[in-house]
Order: sequence, then structure tokens, then C-alpha cells
Amino acid sequence: MSRSRIQAPDDCLPPPARPAELAAVERRRAALLKGARADGRAVDRLRGIFLQAGVVVQADGSAYMEAADTKVMVAVYGPRETARRGSFHAEGQLHCEFKFASFASKRRRDFQQDADEVECAGIVEQALRGSLLLGHYPKLAIDVYVTVLQDDGGALAMAITCASLALADAGIQMLDLMSATTVGFVGSHMLVDLSGEEEAQQSGGVVVASLPAFGDVTFLLQSGQLEHSGLVQAVETCLESSALVHELMRDCVQKATLEKIEKNEVAVRRRAALPGKGGVL
Repeated sequence: MSRSRIQAPDDCLPPPARPAELAAVERRRAALLKGARADGRAVDRLRGIFLQAGVVVQADGSAYMEAADTKVMVAVYGPRETARRGSFHAEGQLHCEFKFASFASKRRRDFQQDADEVECAGIVEQALRGSLLLGHYPKLAIDVYVTVLQDDGGALAMAITCASLALADAGIQMLDLMSATTVGFVGSHMLVDLSGEEEAQQSGGVVVASLPAFGDVTFLLQSGQLEHSGLVQAVETCLESSALVHELMRDCVQKATLEKIEKNEVAVRRRAALPGKGGVL
């Protein structure tokens, strides 16, 4: 038991919900079963996406992704020498750490990784391996740190997308930018990019990571029960949505690269203007 914090009683209970709140939740559930989403989106529409690269100055590469109330940040360190100097690896070693912020969701998370976070880290790592050219980095390691700042659905798919963007910002060689999206079934309706409330009501869904430039699927994760026809339709819908996200990622990488080039040019001009560096006093 930790004595540095005030311990809650063992028999504590959550506060009861108000009747008006319960009625609003039931109305949203009934409307969702009819295909009406709480945010007004069509069943095949993505949430508004914001992307930015280079948000962590100390990291070799970083990215931030936001879609409605889901916010993810990724920092990449490397390539750098592995901790074990005596070991030799023909391919670069990819390590991923996945962590929900303690305030990311209604259920408060512990500061240490739990089983769900360890599983998510393995999924992100497995998905990213399909796009990286790790054979170009022998005896080196690449570390990816994913932090979910706020979770309102789709955090895993956004983590894969944001991690790929951060790796590109770090200059890691890859086949293509990887984007991932989610599709779930609520009642008889197939919804794209589910929110947290929609994920709680889905009977089944998929997370698909792909390389849109090649049209290849590098990772697929199914949850719940789906018929074969529904699975095929869900994967095709994910690929269409991933192509839209890929365009935003490409524009973000181009913008970040141009900003880096401008900063380097400014730094070169400043060094050239210093006394004794060939510049003018």
C-alpha cells in the first residue's frame, strides 16, 4: 500500500446518475440503433482530424493527432545504438511503449502499464513493422513512445497513424506512410471511426492498418462476431477511409519538411554572419 497518497475506502461507490442524464443516454442509444449518430455525422464519415509533426523538440521525430475528443501524441527516438553492445542484429530493433494518460478516460489509469496497454504496444509495433525498412538499420534501435492524452474512441487506430507520422518526421526509411481506421457494427448499421459511446454498443468491428500507396493491408484486428460478407465490406470501407487520412498525413509531412528546411537555412545564414566565420562584421 502506498502511504504517499490518501487511500479511498474499499466500499466506495460511484455517484448515482441523474434521471435526466439516464434518459439522454437512452435516447442516444435508441437513435444510434437507427443510424443517427450523436455528433450528426453520416455513418461513413470520419471525425475532423488535426495533424502536426515536430511537436516534441527533444525527440528525433514526433507527431500529434486529434480527432474530436481523442488526442494522441507520439515521440520517436533513434536510430541509436542498442543497449546490449555485445549482441548483433542484422535488422534494426523496433520498440514501442503505449500509455494512456491517467486522465485520458473516465476510468482513471494507473501510472504503470497495465495488460491492455502492453497489448496495444504490441499491436502498434506489429503494424508498424510492415512499413519500415529495418534492414537499413543494423545494430540500431528505434524507440516509439505513444501517449493517449484523451480517449473517446479509435485510440488504437490513431496511435498507429500518429506513430507512422512521427517515424517519418524522424527520417526513418519506410515503404509508405501507414494509416489506420476503425469500422464497427451497431445494430444493422456499419459506422466508420467510432466514438467511445459507439464502441461500447458495437457488436463487432475491425481495425485496419494499410499502406494506401500500395493498396496493401499490413495489419487487421477483429473484435466481436462478424459474418464474412460484413468483414469484407468493413475492410473495404477502412481502406477507403485510410486513403483520405493518408492525404492529410502526406500534406503534414510536406509542411513539416519545408519548415525544417527554412530553419536550417536561417541557421546557416546566422552562422555565416558571425565574426570570423566568413561573414560581414
